[in-house]
Amino acid sequence: MRIETYLGTNEDEVKSKEFNIWIGISLGNSYFSKENVKKYIEWAVECTKEDVLVVIADEIRAINYEALNGKSQSRSLKLAKREGDEKEEEVREALSTLPRSVSEKVRIARWGDVNSSKYHQYRLEVLYEEFGMEGDFYEYIVSIIKEARSDRELTKEKLQGLSDYVLLEIPVFLNGVKYKISNENWRTYGLIAYPGISKLDELFIGLQEGSIFPELASRLKITDPIAILEAYID
Repeated sequence: MRIETYLGTNEDEVKSKEFNIWIGISLGNSYFSKENVKKYIEWAVECTKEDVLVVIADEIRAINYEALNGKSQSRSLKLAKREGDEKEEEVREALSTLPRSVSEKVRIARWGDVNSSKYHQYRLEVLYEEFGMEGDFYEYIVSIIKEARSDRELTKEKLQGLSDYVLLEIPVFLNGVKYKISNENWRTYGLIAYPGISKLDELFIGLQEGSIFPELASRLKITDPIAILEAYID
């Protein structure tokens, strides 16, 4: 694995297995081929603290279909879940080719599995409240969308729609991904490896450290460290 950038951590901490690692698979990102996903998993299992969580971002993808392609909410969600099913099958196929000692340390989650922790809804409400004031935070979120969609002309209506994608991501990334591993126990996955970083990643870390929008960060009640790696398959 080639690590280009460390945010919120360093090489020594990664090698020392300070974090549980998660791999977030964006359905619109062609870099996540079956073979590349397999290599990410192999690397992550070697470097994680306990196990690895693969998160397939399916339901949230419906926002793009609705905002950019004008599809209905129900149709968008159906398409997104179908893509999620296909990607999950690919991940399971990749796992089936790995030694059991590796595959048994990997959990697979869908978007709906990682947005139900105790404070998730609270944080989401705080973010929407701040965004609705249309101040500096609003402008920052809009700039993230414009950067990611620089190839498109976006009306205010489309920007508003796409803002949901970013706002829904923040409480999942922030404070570590929370995943219920049993009826009573949750596990925190604090480090993500992803092929590329953006202004959104800087927002995650900035809120985590309180260096960006410190008053908002304080209201979000962040308790667990997170880290982001810009990581590529060699």
